[in-house]
Amino acid sequence: MKQLKPDAGEALLIAGMAHDIERAFYGDWKAGSSDPEKLKRHQELSAGIIETFLQKQNAPHELIARVKNLVLHHEEGGNEEQAILCDADCLAYLEEKAVRNAKHYKQEGKVEEGKKKLE
Repeated sequence: MKQLKPDAGEALLIAGMAHDIERAFYGDWKAGSSDPEKLKRHQELSAGIIETFLQKQNAPHELIARVKNLVLHHEEGGNEEQAILCDADCLAYLEEKAVRNAKHYKQEGKVEEGKKKLE
């Protein structure tokens, strides 16, 4: 997050860490889906969990509202901070998938097939 926005505030940093928290409770039920309803539900579940956690920590109401708003829009972006969170999420996903897929193609002896997918 700090690479995309060096002066990122507390709300953006918390949202960056917690935007997918619902997966820890419910698993990856949306499994990379781009279905708008599934993405919306994913955002709502994560926002609710982090909201409850921050309330239990007696975090300021304004901070809770900002974090919740960011998490509610982390899949599609919106304002500047929502867009930064969305971009960070996309970059992290790409980095993880690219490394995992490259290792898979190498182990399977299908390096050329993997390269073709990138063309």
